[in-house]
Amino acid sequence: MMHQKEKEFFLAPFLQGHHWSLLIIRPRRSLVYVLDSLMTNGKTTETYEIKGLIDTAIAKYNNATGSSQAKTSVTWRLNKCNQQQEG
Repeated sequence: MMHQKEKEFFLAPFLQGHHWSLLIIRPRRSLVYVLDSLMTNGKTTETYEIKGLIDTAIAKYNNATGSSQAKTSVTWRLNKCNQQQEG
């Protein structure tokens, strides 16, 4: 992210199991949006295996850039999107 610090957000397709989700990462705001077409009732941000890695990367980015968000934990938002049938 340091080489792209002028960017406002990053689009990160993420494959977990046999299913793709899209993460929209806003490092300067310590914010991650999740678009997942298989959003089930029991799904939380902890469901995503990549969460710890993204949280660490954003924290390091904010510390390195001296951002006011450096001491703020990353907020993950599960957003409604078109859903596909399970199966």
